[in-house]
Amino acid sequence: MAPNSTAQTSRQPAGQFNRIAAAAALTVLSSAAFAQQAAAPAASASAAQQQEKIVVTGIRAAIERSIDAKRNEQTNVEVVSAEDIGKMPDKNIADALSRLSGVNVQFGGANAMDEAERVSIRGTSPNLNLVTLNGHALSSGDWHVGDQSSSGRSVGFGLMPSQLIGQAKVYKNAQADITEGGISGTVDIQLRRPLDFKRGVTGEVSLGLVRATLPGKTDPQMSGLINWTNQDRTVGVLLQAFKENRHLRRDGQETFSHVVVTAAQAAASGDPTLANKRIPGALSASLFEGYRNREGAFFGVQMRPNKDWDINLQAFQSELRADNYATAAYGNVSQLLSSGWLIRNPVITGDLISAATITRPANAAATQRVVGVQYEQIVREGAASKSNFLDLDASWKVNKNLTLSGRVGTTKGSGETNTQ
Repeated sequence: MAPNSTAQTSRQPAGQFNRIAAAAALTVLSSAAFAQQAAAPAASASAAQQQEKIVVTGIRAAIERSIDAKRNEQTNVEVVSAEDIGKMPDKNIADALSRLSGVNVQFGGANAMDEAERVSIRGTSPNLNLVTLNGHALSSGDWHVGDQSSSGRSVGFGLMPSQLIGQAKVYKNAQADITEGGISGTVDIQLRRPLDFKRGVTGEVSLGLVRATLPGKTDPQMSGLINWTNQDRTVGVLLQAFKENRHLRRDGQETFSHVVVTAAQAAASGDPTLANKRIPGALSASLFEGYRNREGAFFGVQMRPNKDWDINLQAFQSELRADNYATAAYGNVSQLLSSGWLIRNPVITGDLISAATITRPANAAATQRVVGVQYEQIVREGAASKSNFLDLDASWKVNKNLTLSGRVGTTKGSGETNTQ
């Protein structure tokens, strides 16, 4: 009974077996197809990753140098490096420094508008800070008579293009190891030195054009640098030159002062409400046209015969020729009112008379000699400013605890405004 029973349970109908086999085969094929479909996107993604590369590049050296310089200082400083300046359209060193926190710039008394002329720290007067170049004093001249009479001990940056900077440090507090004299702070401009370059021969050329809309002129901007170091990196020579031209024009309306209308002047004008109102004391409609030609060169030699010695010889000269012409029509409102002229058709905004007609009284003979409008024309041909220096410095590391250093040099700045 048992063998027969076993034989019976081992038999299955042929149709049922075929159905089971077909289902198993279908399951296997479905699994294979699913695996193939799942693998296809993965393979496509892998191929896409191999074919498409996303590369992100940037200038890290400038950021690292600035951070290291700030970290190593013992006081509050701001730092800008050459790479940072190259990314911005700064025309001179003052424009570049204006991007630092706590540093403000001022334009010259000539209202040239194209470039900053002075640097101030934390809003103080430019006369209260000290500007040094590689740690030594720098002299500069001013071509405009207004700057000549008010600039004092400040430095005019119109003579120094931004390409000169290797690194600039702004000390907002005093420090024992920097040159004294900066009341509000010190700006130390460090020029590039020959042995700072990594290659034996390095060359740079910068060409550009500046389009000035009002004058309708397009002027070239050129600068170049070549640097050489020997194979042992013990001697290096650097030469840098620049030449930049620019035409300027300014159409301006100027207000020089405000005066207060007296009760008597208001009564004479027939409107007592004008008393104690402010009115421009002097007005001007001016036209300023000028030409700027800045050119100069920097030369440096650096020697490191061994790791203990560092000798640097540097020379710099820059000249800015600034022929310019100014035409202006002045209206002396204060003088007219004090001579009996009358205020008509006033437009009052708050306590300010923003528009009015100033008329001569019909029966006042004393006012007939008073001139209400004056014209001025100034020709400043030959206006120029210059700056130069020659500097030799050396340092000798006697041992790990003693380093001797010394410097000798000369600097001179001059400004010329022949017609004033």
